[in-house]
Amino acid sequence: MSRYSYKDKAKAGEAAGLLRILASGPRLQIVALLLGNKKGVCVFEIAEAVGLSQSATSHQLAKLTSHGIVQCDREGQTMCYKICQCDKAKSLAWVVKGLETN
Repeated sequence: MSRYSYKDKAKAGEAAGLLRILASGPRLQIVALLLGNKKGVCVFEIAEAVGLSQSATSHQLAKLTSHGIVQCDREGQTMCYKICQCDKAKSLAWVVKGLETN
């Protein structure tokens, strides 16, 4: 059996859920932006870069945060986000970087 098979239904479901996160154009743009900035990016900068309102950007960031892909740091009244240093986020980074090269 190939090492890429998903015998475990739970792991297959988890992988599918992770890919669903990237199934949104704005979330994919946000992840790509954050991958290029290790220190973190503030919400208003993310909104400007991806062409969304701050409210819509915050909504997308909340989804990414709830799935453990990004983490939020408060700097005064400003919220800044960066990619989490976890296996799930590293897997997504690999996918996003692969998409950028094609």
